[in-house]
Order: sequence, then structure tokens, then C-alpha cells
Amino acid sequence: MKLLCTCVGLLFLFVNCNNDSAICEDLKDQIAKYEHRIHRSSEANQGLDSLLMQKSKLANVLQRYYTSCPNDPYAATCLSKLHMLYSGMNDTRKAVAYADTLIEKYPEFPDRSQVIESQIVSYELEIRPRNVEMIKTYLKLWLKENKAADKEKIQEMKYHLEHVNLSLEDRIKLNLKELSDCC
Repeated sequence: MKLLCTCVGLLFLFVNCNNDSAICEDLKDQIAKYEHRIHRSSEANQGLDSLLMQKSKLANVLQRYYTSCPNDPYAATCLSKLHMLYSGMNDTRKAVAYADTLIEKYPEFPDRSQVIESQIVSYELEIRPRNVEMIKTYLKLWLKENKAADKEKIQEMKYHLEHVNLSLEDRIKLNLKELSDCC
């Protein structure tokens, strides 16, 4: 009896794993199909409504992939694509939410520093009211994780963190004043 239960359990696991893999592959195919359609629509200058509909369908499939196959490395890529897709559609709140999820759940994502920078820009320029604490959080995270980055970039991020309470306009004025004082 134990042998029979064990065999049934192993068979269920095998079938379930194969089924999950097939679902993931089918979703990847759908993603490629919608990306191709969007590319073609953009090149052909088709109507905005058609393009938005295709982007919406792509977003749905990307979301399904992430929820259906969260342990697959491609799930992180889907979150990144959702982040970029919604950024391009000027839906900053959704873009930021997907980037937050990506940063939280996939610490080894290869383009992580770029996603963090995108969050800094979103919180700095697009989300109102301006959330200084979130900007600080992402600046500190970027500095912590990018110690080997270009020294100029590190200095820029440190400067931003040091003057994060100033608006972008006030930081530009401060930069100009510092430049005129030194030269």
C-alpha cells in the first residue's frame, strides 16, 4: 500500500511539474507573439488604440507568467518588462509597484541597479507629492549595492542623497552656485 501511495505521489509530482513547464512555455510564446505585434504596430504607425490594446494584452500575459511561474528566472524579466511597459504608458504607480516587487523578490536580477535608478527618478520627478523617504531608501540601496560603479556616478548619488530634501530645481541652483564659486 505504501509503495502504491508513493508511486501515485511521484506520478502526480511528475505530471504537475511537466504541466507547469508547459504552461510557462506557452506563456513565453504568447509574450513573444505580443511583443512582435507591438513592434510591427509601432513600425507601421497603426492607431494608438490598437497599440494600447496590444500593450494591455502583453501586460496581462506578463503578469500571468509571473504569477504562474514565480520560481522561473524569466519571471523577473517579466516584472522588468511590466515595469518598462507601464513606464512607457505613463502609468507611474503601476510601473513603480512592479519595480518594487522585482527589487524585493529577485535580488540577483542583472539590471537591478537600473531598476533602482528608475525608482529614484520616478519618486523624484513623477510621483506627487514627492516622497523624500522613498528617494532616500532607493539612493541608499543603490549606493550599498553599487560600490564598484563609476566614481563619478557614486559621487552623483551621494550628492543627491546629501541634498535629497531639496527639489530638483533647488539642487540645480545649488550646483550652479557651487560651480560659479569654484571657478
